[in-house]
Amino acid sequence: MTEMMNTREVADYLRIKERKVYDLVRMRRIPCSRVAGKWLFPKALIDLWVLHNTHSDPAVEPAGRPALVFVGSHDPLLEWAIRESGCEIPILSDGSLDGLCRFAQGEAAFCGLHVLDSETGTYNEIAVKDVLGDLDGVLIEWAWRDQGLIIAKGNPHGMSKLSDLKARKLPFIGRQESAGSHLLLRHLLARQNLSLADLSMPLPPARN
Repeated sequence: MTEMMNTREVADYLRIKERKVYDLVRMRRIPCSRVAGKWLFPKALIDLWVLHNTHSDPAVEPAGRPALVFVGSHDPLLEWAIRESGCEIPILSDGSLDGLCRFAQGEAAFCGLHVLDSETGTYNEIAVKDVLGDLDGVLIEWAWRDQGLIIAKGNPHGMSKLSDLKARKLPFIGRQESAGSHLLLRHLLARQNLSLADLSMPLPPARN
């Protein structure tokens, strides 16, 4: 299964009719992005959406307060602030989407995330609404960050745009699928009519 699904693929994945997918898109009730006139559905966000919409017996749902754990995106500044505060809150950083999933399941009290909605160009709000729904949560703007490619000193290959990775067949190390940076990369590649399949990625993703 590809990381970005079209309407037919997401319909097959969810075992519903394609017409129902378009209804969900129209009502903005399913995570999706519009790229070059086509609706695309990030599999990671679809999995989170399914998780949120899974109904279970309240008797077996976790009770009480969520665990006092920080999850989600790795942020050096926040990690430093937690350490310097002396609060001893444990940190589990395995990506924005992983953190959002854990937060929704009550496994954490705090979640750091930077999840781009490529249709609106906004961050976090759409993903939080899609995954958390009516669950309690407050979004706090912590910091802004610059994102880009880390390249060799002096830029020996003359990199100026993402398409240079494909044109010059340069090896590339990405981030794990649950990372917000991974979603941003796919969005930027799509804007240049590229996909992850066009990149040479010989090594496992960098998790931090």
